Amino acid sequence: SILIEEYRNGRKIGYVIRDMAIFVAPCLNRPPVIEAPAETCIAAGSLLQFWVRAYDPDAGDSLYFYLNNGGQGFNGPFQVQPPATLTPNTFPLLGYRPPEAQALFSWRTACQHIRSRFYQVDWYAHDNLGYRPPLAAHRITRIYVVGPPPSSLTLTPGPRQVTLSWSPPVCRPDSYLIYRAPAPQAYADTPCCRSPLTGYVLVGQVSGNDTTFTDSDLEFSPRYCYRVRAMYRGSLSCPSPEACIQLPINFPLMTQDSVHTTDVAAGAIWVSWNNPLVLDSTFFPPPYRYTLERAPNWSGGTFQVVATGLTTTGYLDVGGLATATQPYRYRVRLIDGTGREIASSNTATSLFLTTQPRDGAVLLEWEQNVPWVNDSFYIYRADPPQPGTFVRIAAVPAQATGRAIFTYLDAGLTNGQTYCYYVLSKGSYGVAGLRDPLWNASNKACEVPRDTIPPCLPDPTQYTYEADCETYRVRFSWTKPDSSCGGDVGSYGIYVASVPEGPYERVAEVREPTRTYTWQGNGSLLFCIAITARDTAGNESPLGPPTCFDNCPVLMLPNTFSPNGDGINDVFRPFIYRNIRSVRCWIYDRWGSLVAESQDLNRLWDGLYQGRPAQEGTYFYLIEAELDTRERRIFRKAGSITLLR
Repeated sequence: SILIEEYRNGRKIGYVIRDMAIFVAPCLNRPPVIEAPAETCIAAGSLLQFWVRAYDPDAGDSLYFYLNNGGQGFNGPFQVQPPATLTPNTFPLLGYRPPEAQALFSWRTACQHIRSRFYQVDWYAHDNLGYRPPLAAHRITRIYVVGPPPSSLTLTPGPRQVTLSWSPPVCRPDSYLIYRAPAPQAYADTPCCRSPLTGYVLVGQVSGNDTTFTDSDLEFSPRYCYRVRAMYRGSLSCPSPEACIQLPINFPLMTQDSVHTTDVAAGAIWVSWNNPLVLDSTFFPPPYRYTLERAPNWSGGTFQVVATGLTTTGYLDVGGLATATQPYRYRVRLIDGTGREIASSNTATSLFLTTQPRDGAVLLEWEQNVPWVNDSFYIYRADPPQPGTFVRIAAVPAQATGRAIFTYLDAGLTNGQTYCYYVLSKGSYGVAGLRDPLWNASNKACEVPRDTIPPCLPDPTQYTYEADCETYRVRFSWTKPDSSCGGDVGSYGIYVASVPEGPYERVAEVREPTRTYTWQGNGSLLFCIAITARDTAGNESPLGPPTCFDNCPVLMLPNTFSPNGDGINDVFRPFIYRNIRSVRCWIYDRWGSLVAESQDLNRLWDGLYQGRPAQEGTYFYLIEAELDTRERRIFRKAGSITLLR
């Protein structure tokens, strides 16, 4: 049924109910089928061709196949210049009882067709018009026209830099985006080129008029690889083919930044580096000297000279280092016999280890920032009986360069015992002629395992309570938390607040196995109770979900009062009331005239009218009371009261 309501000037003036019958009958007819690509991409300037096929699965049915948006002014490729074509192009393509209908879609795309939004082609087919109803099929083909990528990418090495050059595509882009990776990266190319350039970072962008880019200030890497993409009106081209290069090693390379002594003020670090593999001794005459520089932490700060005139490729820095609290980074400068600086090295930072206590375990976290590739980290531990004897306990595989963080959880330990650790990294540049492998030690860090994880809360669905509206007392009960996460619970914290959002005040602590608590409200039940669980190690859980209570207002009025001055029942007032915030009372006689009005709950009417005693009889009252509840509520009551003298 359908209900129809009629309104006039906002007022309902009538309605009518209509019945609707739906007949469901068997249908032996099946709709046509359209075979066409759902989505495809094409580079501007290329020819896009594909066949579209439509057929009806019911033999003998007629088939009518249309191009929905052809010639209709929609956004399809048939509305641009040069337009797409469909062969044949007389609609419907076929009619009376064909085995199938086929058409060839062709579009010679051009630069002006590039856009981020797709072009849409709508295909439509239906069978015999004599059916009631005829069945139809609809399919959409989305075509993305992407800009062509740059080609012939070449790389030219320079001093700590690489210059890229490429051939521009046939369509002029708005800009070029340059991406770099530290090693060759596989790229799963697709026609739409939507696969991310995994392993690459964006290092630059130049205008569409430029075909070169210089990537400078490079740290040393065994190989640098590049790709370039063109940007057309917000649409990215496919990336260019990858090009890779290895820089000539004509500058020193850092190879070690290994902590030798761990201390808060008297630490030491062993630093070493590799001589340049290629050096023009005619232009830069010997003898050669190195200047070693140091800066604190991972970044920031100023490099300070540690040593000058070094003729070897190693140095123990004992310059009062706080190796227990921070890492240090180093670099060297190569000076020739005339005092000229030939080149500076890359930068390496010491491996820094921190620890965190866990219940019967220690969590190790170390951070690296090095120019080589670390492939393994070996963890060493000294146990309490032999605090100075370190034994390898684990190996963590890795393939990391630059800045990276690693973790390891050493479990099965005894709480309260002291365990000390350091991490030894194994790395390599992967270049012949350089020191390999590269070993670097972290600082030493000690930790005492202890329980730092709070227990889980009791199940809130198992909370029970008994609330007494008259005494404002609540007896609250709960169950013990699940043994898998709360087996060591020792006590429960009781918190009370006036509103669910808090703030909550801790009012009591109940020790296990007691799981009940009684809270006495101060003339109201407008409060919330929440609990926490605390384990024997002192870890306290977050506050559990609150359970909030509400008052139970009561307003009971007499039906008779006798204002005769005897001190008994002289005033009309409730004989029982509870949790009433405010009240307004109106007294009327039998003719509807207002006799009295009051806002005093204990004196709703004293039996006077205009200062004189009112006549005996029946009067009527209307009361509006604001209830003392969590949500503001107004209670309205109307009744009669008999006045007797």
